[in-house]
Order: sequence, then structure tokens, then C-alpha cells
Amino acid sequence: MLEKIFPNSKCSYSGHDKIVWNYQLKPTELSSYYDVKLVYDGYSPMVFIVNPNPLQKAKGKTTLPHVYDQEKQQLCLYRKDWNNTMSLSKTVVPWIADWLFYYEIWLYTGIWEGGGVHLSKKTQTTKKSDN
Repeated sequence: MLEKIFPNSKCSYSGHDKIVWNYQLKPTELSSYYDVKLVYDGYSPMVFIVNPNPLQKAKGKTTLPHVYDQEKQQLCLYRKDWNNTMSLSKTVVPWIADWLFYYEIWLYTGIWEGGGVHLSKKTQTTKKSDN
């Protein structure tokens, strides 16, 4: 379904139960393009920005907002909103575009307007080691 809705994307399979989807996404007409990788194992989709890598940081900021992993640039898109009966193309992909939209605002303002729950450093470290 991802390749059908996004014809310029590429979907590949890793093992018997994992898909890897690559797409060049532009969240708004005035935005830059971002190379996005979505990895889905049937349980929880993980989304990474692979280019540009690293993403710029807002002036005076030392970390990216709302990510699980600073180095891998794994986006934090949902907490309890996702379940494996949902369509990736109708939920996660629009959430990626939203995240990038708010990221671009954050670059100029230094304030994350995208909402969501921000994890503590201890929780991020625990989550990071789980992957």
C-alpha cells in the first residue's frame, strides 16, 4: 500500500516479517526534502531521517526535540496512538510529515510546537538500549 500511495517510494523486505520503506518527503511546498526510512516488523514502526544526517539543531540547542535516538535520528511520532491494525500510509506517514513541519518551525523558534510527551533522559536511555 505504501508504494501504491507513494509511487516514488521503495519498499524492501528484511527477513520474513520486516519491511523497510524509503521515501523522499517534503512536508510543505516551502520545505526541504528529507530522506525517510520506515522500518516495520509487524509490531511497532520505527522512523528515521537518513538525510540530512545530522539534522540541524535550532540556535542554542544541543539536541533534537522529540526523538528516541539523537544519533540515529529516530523520530518519536506516537506513544499510545499506534496499533498494528492501522494503515502505515494513513497514520505514520502523515505523522512523519507533521513531525518535519514542526521540526522546521523549531529550527527558527527553538520551541517545539508539535506536542506529545517528552521522555526523560533516563527513559530515552532505556528505550534506546531496547532497540
